Amino acid sequence: MDRSQRIPLLSNELTARIIDFLCHDIGSLKSCSLTCSSFLYPARKYLFYHVHIHIRNCMRFLQFLDTNPSLGVHVRELHIAASNPMEQEETWVDKYLPLLAPNLPNVTHLELKGKVRYKATPFQGFQSVRRLSVIRTEINDLNDFCAFYGMFPLLEVAFFHDIFVYRIQTESVTITAYNPPKALKWTQFNSCRLDPGQYVEWTLKTDMYHHMERIGVCPLQHVGMPPIGSLVAATGPALKHFKLALVGMVGQGGFVEAVRRHFRLDQNTNLQTIEFGSPAQYADLYGSDDIGVSWFPTMLTTIVSTIVEEVVFNLWGGKKDNIDSKKTDESEMTCGSPWDDVVSILSGAPFIGLKKVIFHVTGNRSDAMINLVKERFRRFSDMGILIIDNKEDKDLH
Repeated sequence: MDRSQRIPLLSNELTARIIDFLCHDIGSLKSCSLTCSSFLYPARKYLFYHVHIHIRNCMRFLQFLDTNPSLGVHVRELHIAASNPMEQEETWVDKYLPLLAPNLPNVTHLELKGKVRYKATPFQGFQSVRRLSVIRTEINDLNDFCAFYGMFPLLEVAFFHDIFVYRIQTESVTITAYNPPKALKWTQFNSCRLDPGQYVEWTLKTDMYHHMERIGVCPLQHVGMPPIGSLVAATGPALKHFKLALVGMVGQGGFVEAVRRHFRLDQNTNLQTIEFGSPAQYADLYGSDDIGVSWFPTMLTTIVSTIVEEVVFNLWGGKKDNIDSKKTDESEMTCGSPWDDVVSILSGAPFIGLKKVIFHVTGNRSDAMINLVKERFRRFSDMGILIIDNKEDKDLH
């Protein structure tokens, strides 16, 4: 071949930049990996970054790793979808995950989904996990739920969405061989059904809550307010971000006194952000009828942190396909409403350093509600810190 027709050799740096540019284009990455050996290794880094396994491909993936053991080091996110329609005592997760773990030493994000009762033990080999996401599934019992934390000593984020944790028969959590994570920073509970009292009692016996910078509970019922309030207080100065949504029935007496009794944010002296879920939207989702916002100012009055930068409110104007839906307390921004108290509180100490007052407004009457927000919170608009948008509450879905 004429020298002028030869393909020039590319430097390793240029090859890496080409592959990095194609990181989200799986088809092009596959083509590059087949082009020449210099593209093969950097392409593998992205081709195997995310791996999704289920009952139909788990054995094939296990065999693939047996014949290509060097490829497992590229896997950073492992997504597991399981089901157990026959309600067998041992699922494929219980059987094959322990065999996969030694070949996947660098997994940092583990996601669990599916109609199955997960147990903690099969995940003991995934020591590198820093983020755990458990979504729309079940946990065998509260002992297993708590044991999950012990499987991952480097865990920083624990995210639970729409999960059911079966009750244990004992009065408290009893797990063995427990090694709590030393750097857990964020715990998020969305639509979770578990015993909050037993969970918090166990958590407070560990050291992991000392480092929690972010806690979110959406939503919380009356019965869960005492233990979660204790957990929030126990985090002390470590807590920087707190989000809460409450659901209940009017007949239970509202949330003002319960918030005043169980939530004292005066211990969280480094709090930077507080966010409120929409009472109306969570009430609609869970079939409750307490849509009051009177507890918003009650919660705000307990804050003593002088470095609060953001206060976030999620408001909902009813279903978009229901033009006759009734008004909610969220849209009642007339004089004498709880929003007057919110404005007054946010205008004084300790909110002198406030940088953003954010309203995420959605639903049927969002335009009207936005106009009300602009009127009632004009002071903050003049300061250039009022932000209004139509972003959905991400913790609802």
